[in-house]
Amino acid sequence: CSGTTSKQIDKESHTKAVGYGAMLAEGFVAFIALVTIMIVASETVKGISPGKIYGNGIGEFLTILIGKENLPFAITFGAMAFSTFVFDTLDVSLRLGRYIVQELFGLKGKLGAITGTLATIVVPFICVLIAPKGSWNDFWTLFGASNQLLAALTLLSITAWLYQARQRIAFTLLPMLFVLAITLSALASLVVGNFRAANGFDIKFVNGLASLVLIVLAIYLVITALIKLRGEKRGELTAENA
Repeated sequence: CSGTTSKQIDKESHTKAVGYGAMLAEGFVAFIALVTIMIVASETVKGISPGKIYGNGIGEFLTILIGKENLPFAITFGAMAFSTFVFDTLDVSLRLGRYIVQELFGLKGKLGAITGTLATIVVPFICVLIAPKGSWNDFWTLFGASNQLLAALTLLSITAWLYQARQRIAFTLLPMLFVLAITLSALASLVVGNFRAANGFDIKFVNGLASLVLIVLAIYLVITALIKLRGEKRGELTAENA
């Protein structure tokens, strides 16, 4: 799913086709990434940037379909696809950061718009100032864990909605518990590892602190959902309360 998923859905019956299609597309991208790594021999990628590795791998893969004579075009296309993924990740991070700031502090109207804009500008500026060369390796693990945490919380919301609608919840509750347990364990590991490796207020400390904040917020949301569900009779939980 992405920030545009909701814009593709006009009514509830569309969710299955859009969601299933997104799942297939995501799986295809993962498959291509694995094939790229397998095509490029490990001894030939030492010292090469990730973007170039991905571009070369995609290029070699595409030449099977379009011919070896088009290798330069295929490599350029692969590098462009890689940069698109990176920019999309940055875009999603900034937008989610703005949403989180606005929702946590209940900012609306002109004040919310100004605060959201400042958050969108200030957050990447701070990252540029404090991030040393190669720090993307440290951020990437945190991004992966937070991404899966978002999936777990989404399943939590769906489970609450199904519960109040008197529908079966096992098929969303069980995956939610599994993903939440794995993600919180990964974040806890990141907290311990980063704080141990931190040397003052460096990138390791920032990552450890961010991981700890994510754990606290996730636990808070789970507890809030449980309290709300226990306080409402099944079938009477309104959309506003949920």
